[in-house]
Amino acid sequence: MTEIEKMTAMLIDDIKNSRFEEALKNFERLDMNMSSDIGVLYLGARLYYRFHQYEKCESCVKKILHNYPDHYESNILYADLCIQKKEWGNAEKIFKQVIAKDNLSDKEKNSIKQKLEIVSHELGKLAIWQKNEENLKALKQIQKGKNYNTCQKNIALIRTRSEELWVSLEREELPVAYQSVIKFLKNVIYTCAKIKKENTKCQRYVDYELIPFCSELSVRLKYALGIETVEESFQKREHLFDNWQAKRKKDGHNKVSIILTAYNKLEYTKKAVESLFKYTDFSDGQAELITINNGSTDETEAYFESLPHKKKINLKYNILESGVGTYLLDAEYVVYFANDVIATPNWLENLTKCIESDEKIHWVVPTCPAQSISNLQGITIPYSNDFFGIDAIEGFARVYNQSDARKWEDRPLLMPFVAMAHVFEDSELNRWDRSYYQAEFLDDDYSTTLRRHGMRQVLARDTFLHHFGSITLSAAQRSNSSLENMRQVFQNKWGVDAWNSRGFYPGLEGYLPELHKEKIDVLMLNPLFGNAYCQIVNHYRKNGVRIDYAKALIQDERYRQDAIGLGMDIACQDNMEDLLANETRQYDIICSCEPLNDIIVHDVIGVLEKAYNLLKDNGIFIVPITNPSSTSCIIDWMIYEGPADLGRQVNTFHAIKIPDLQQALTQHPYLHRFRLNFISGQENVNLTNSLAEYIRSICPMDDHTFSALKNRLNNSKGDLILYR
Repeated sequence: MTEIEKMTAMLIDDIKNSRFEEALKNFERLDMNMSSDIGVLYLGARLYYRFHQYEKCESCVKKILHNYPDHYESNILYADLCIQKKEWGNAEKIFKQVIAKDNLSDKEKNSIKQKLEIVSHELGKLAIWQKNEENLKALKQIQKGKNYNTCQKNIALIRTRSEELWVSLEREELPVAYQSVIKFLKNVIYTCAKIKKENTKCQRYVDYELIPFCSELSVRLKYALGIETVEESFQKREHLFDNWQAKRKKDGHNKVSIILTAYNKLEYTKKAVESLFKYTDFSDGQAELITINNGSTDETEAYFESLPHKKKINLKYNILESGVGTYLLDAEYVVYFANDVIATPNWLENLTKCIESDEKIHWVVPTCPAQSISNLQGITIPYSNDFFGIDAIEGFARVYNQSDARKWEDRPLLMPFVAMAHVFEDSELNRWDRSYYQAEFLDDDYSTTLRRHGMRQVLARDTFLHHFGSITLSAAQRSNSSLENMRQVFQNKWGVDAWNSRGFYPGLEGYLPELHKEKIDVLMLNPLFGNAYCQIVNHYRKNGVRIDYAKALIQDERYRQDAIGLGMDIACQDNMEDLLANETRQYDIICSCEPLNDIIVHDVIGVLEKAYNLLKDNGIFIVPITNPSSTSCIIDWMIYEGPADLGRQVNTFHAIKIPDLQQALTQHPYLHRFRLNFISGQENVNLTNSLAEYIRSICPMDDHTFSALKNRLNNSKGDLILYR
C-alpha cells in the first residue's frame, strides 16, 4: 500500500468513526504531493466544509476541478459552497450543468432537483429585491439629472413595479419584524399617485419621500426575504461602528438637522413646532427642520404643509420607527425631537456646548419632568404637567437653563425623548436597529452599541425641555405585549437582559464619602452595564474630583466590553475571591453592583477581608445584600426557581444570616468599622402580611416575634459599607 493509500485509509477511518477534528489535523499535516491526490484532496475539502472553513474548502475544490472538471462530488460541493456564500446564480448554473449529465442515478438527480428548488426560490427573492433596486436607481437618475418635469413615465413605471412587488411579497411568509415592507410599498405607491396629481411638487416628493422610502425598503427587504440574516445584520452593523470618529459627517450645509415626527395628537405637535420656531435659530447654515407625518389621521399633514420649511415627509401609512428622516440629514448634528416636547430658551445652545466639549461624546439628552421619563433622567417641576401649566414652562426654563459642565452626567444608557447626536456619513449608523419592530428597547440597544464602542453618553442636567410623556406610544404599550416582546429581542441579540443588567445602585451617592483629593481610584465588582460606576463618576465630578484610574473585576464574560467601553481596565474570571486575591493596587472606592449573596462562593468574611485590604486609608467598600427570607425573594424563587433574570441561568444564591454577619464583623479586629442598612419594601405589603399570618397559623408565636417576622419578610435588600 502506498503512502497516499495509507493516508486515505486513515482519513476515511477517522471520518467513519466521527473523529473529524483528528482527520482534519492529519490532512493538514500532509505534504504538497500527497494533498494533491484527488481522493485525499476531496476528503480534505469535505472536512473544511464541515468546520465552516469555506475559503480553504473552495481552494481544495478548485484544485480538483482544474484537473477533473467533471468530478461529480466536487461540483456538488462547489455548488453547496456557492449556497453558503449566497451566490445563488452560480449554484444554479453548476447544478444545471451536473444534472444534464447522462451518467447520474435517479437518487443523485432527485437530490440535485431538491437543491435546485431551494436555489430557484432564493433567486426569486433576489428578483423581488432587484425590482426595488431598479426603482431606486431610476429615482436617483431623476434626482441627478434634475428631470423632475419630464419624469412622469418613470414615476408610472416605479408605481407599477411597486404594485408588482406588493403582490409578490403577499405570497411570501414575511417575518413579523419586517412586515413593514408592505406599508413602505403602499407609501411609495401613494406618493407616485400624488406626483401624478401635483407634478409641480415632483422634486420634493422624489427627493424627500420616494428616495428615502425606497432606500429604506432596500435594507428591509433583505431582512424580510432572508437575503441577509438578523445575525449577519448585527455583525455588519457593529463592524460599521469601528473607527467611528473618522466616519462622522463634517461638511453638512447646516450645523443641526432637527427631525420632528408626529402621529396624530395635533394639539401637542403645534405646541412643539411653535416652541421650536420661537427658541431655535433656523437661519441659513444653523439649523434645518425635517418634519415627518407618520400616517396621522387628523390634520397633521395639512398643518405641516402650512409651515415654511422645505423638508417634509408624509407617510400615508404609519410605520413605527421608519427611519426615513435619516436619509435627509445635511448637518454635523441631528436632533431627534418628539411631538410631545416643548422647546425652551437656550436649549440648543446648551446641548451644542456639551456635545462639542469632548469628541468622545456621541449624544446628549436634556432633562425633563420626572413623571414623564424613567431612568432617573427627570427633575421635579413647580407646575402641572399639562396644558394648564404650559405658560409656566418658559419662566422656569429661562432660569434653569444655565450651562454648567458640573451637571453633565455620564450614563451607560439614555432614554432620548429629545437627543442631540453626531451625524455619520453612512445613514445606517444614524438610525435604530430595525429588529425592534414594536419600537421598545431601541434606546437600550443603541446605548449598548455606543457604550461598547467607547462613545460617551451624557445627560445634560443643565438643560430642561418640557416633555408631556409618551403621548404617542403609551396607548400601544398598553394594548399589546411590546415591552415583553422587544425585551426578548434585546436578550436574543446581546445575550443579556436589558433591565437586570443596568447595574444601577439606588442610594449609592448617599454612601460616598467626601474626599479632599483632585483624583481618586475606583474598583468595581461586576459593574454590568456600568450605571453604578457612572454614579460614582458623576458624584465626584460635581465636587471637582476626577477618576484617575478605574478597574472592573468581572465574573461574567458577557459584560467585558461594557466595562472596557466605559474606560475601565478589566480582569475576568469565574471566582471573585481569586480576582480580589490577585489584585495588588489600592483604591479609594470599591463598589459591587451585584449582591454579596451572588458573588461569594465560600468564605464571606475572607472576601470582605480581601476587599478591605485593597482600600486606601479613608477608603470605602460598598456592597448590596439580598435577604433571601424576604417576600420579594420568595416570590422570585417560586416564579423563576431563583432570582429573576430573563434568559439567564439561575445563579448560586447564598443565604447570608444577617445577625451572624453583624456579630462576626463587630468582633473582627479590623472589619468592625461597618454600616449595615436594610430597606423595607412596600410593594408586597399585603402579601407579606398574608404570608406572616400563614406562618403564625402553623407555628404559633407571640406578638413581638410576629412583628419581627414581618420586618424580616419586608426587608428585601440592604447595603453593607466597610470603612478603612
